[in-house]
Amino acid sequence: NGDKSQWQEVAEYFCHNGFLTASINYRLAPKWNLPAQIEDLRLAIAFVKKNAGAWGHPPHKLILCGITTGAHLALLMAAIQPNEYLGKSYELLDEKTHPKAVIAFFPIISLIKGTHSPKIDQLVKSLLNFNSDKEQESFIKDCSPSERPEDFNCPLLIIHNEKNKEIPFESIRKFQQELISCQVPVK
Repeated sequence: NGDKSQWQEVAEYFCHNGFLTASINYRLAPKWNLPAQIEDLRLAIAFVKKNAGAWGHPPHKLILCGITTGAHLALLMAAIQPNEYLGKSYELLDEKTHPKAVIAFFPIISLIKGTHSPKIDQLVKSLLNFNSDKEQESFIKDCSPSERPEDFNCPLLIIHNEKNKEIPFESIRKFQQELISCQVPVK
């Protein structure tokens, strides 16, 4: 759920302080299943990068920020390789949708069942809308940032706390350690 209008004050704050800010909507589940959200985000990033220069900002300094599912997508954008199938469409002309950095608040780091709370497992089920087989298991793994720490190539700031019962703090800690072992700058 959610809408970009919820971020208007934050966007205005950054704009007033000299930043180009884009608050992005993406298609929501259960009406739209993955990879629609990934496609929407990649297209939005490509649009911002294409137009940033005309707006007086360097396109290579893109930082993504998100909360929970938005954080999941922001992390995924940092892991997806330019020619990767996830979120690819005929409209995506600029495949370089990597950010310079990611700020992830309380991120969902995996779509694999049992990684998070039963509530999040149910939300993921509505997002995916299919039963498991080998091809789908591979897709779920590809869409799980925690399963691809070696694919990250930008600094990450993950903000989380031990009181969050939906996303276990220990899973975030483990993800951080895996990123560090792959020499990804992460705090």
